Amino acid sequence: MQEVPLPALQAAQAKAMGPDEQWMPVAGTPSLPTHPFDPAAPAMSRNVPVMIGTCRTEQSGFLGVNPAMDTLSDTDLPKHLERWQKGEGEALAKAYRGFFPGRSNAELLYMAATDRSYFLDSTIQAGMRADAGGAKTYYYSFERPTPVADGRYFVPHAEEIPFVFDSLKHGEGIVGPLTREAQALADKVSALWASFARDGAPSAPGVPKWTPYDSQTRPTMVLDDTCRMVSDVRAEQRKLMLGYGSQQMANGRG
Repeated sequence: MQEVPLPALQAAQAKAMGPDEQWMPVAGTPSLPTHPFDPAAPAMSRNVPVMIGTCRTEQSGFLGVNPAMDTLSDTDLPKHLERWQKGEGEALAKAYRGFFPGRSNAELLYMAATDRSYFLDSTIQAGMRADAGGAKTYYYSFERPTPVADGRYFVPHAEEIPFVFDSLKHGEGIVGPLTREAQALADKVSALWASFARDGAPSAPGVPKWTPYDSQTRPTMVLDDTCRMVSDVRAEQRKLMLGYGSQQMANGRG
């Protein structure tokens, strides 16, 4: 494998992968003897603190590459949602219009697709790990809208990274221009991550105490211009998507 030229590997990957498929680790190998979160959190990392979280519209970073999403029609929204839960496109469109009246069809698609994938599974993982005891689990939801491209990406995949590493001047393509407000958030977020790496518990000046996660009250640090703790963030959406089960587990078994 090490001797195969990269273009040949990429060609093989393109041939092997379908449009909705993804590479995943293979359980039952020496490096991953059992599934990491099925049916419970792994005992081998029980005493390692963990931080888990997502951006509010993770999928906008992928789906939004298509400019046609900006003018997505009422008729097409359910069709696109079928990709995320077959047979439920109409139901999901109706539910999200009720959750977020007045939002564009593009934003509804990005939120629903994100909640079905990144968001739901991150809460499942965090809940399993918290319930297992041991070291604490901390959960966040990054919700600072990016002004890039007139805001059409909302809060895309990886937008929090330049804030985590306090590297806004190198990340204008995802976070927008360096402003006083953006830097103030970066000061807080980078301090949270640094203290977590150092002490196993995130804390920062000007940020409320970050309560560890549990599967009953689901304390969540919402990170935007005003960092705050919220119980069971996006609860209605989480419960709706939970009724369909874990997307990652379905993909891994399918």
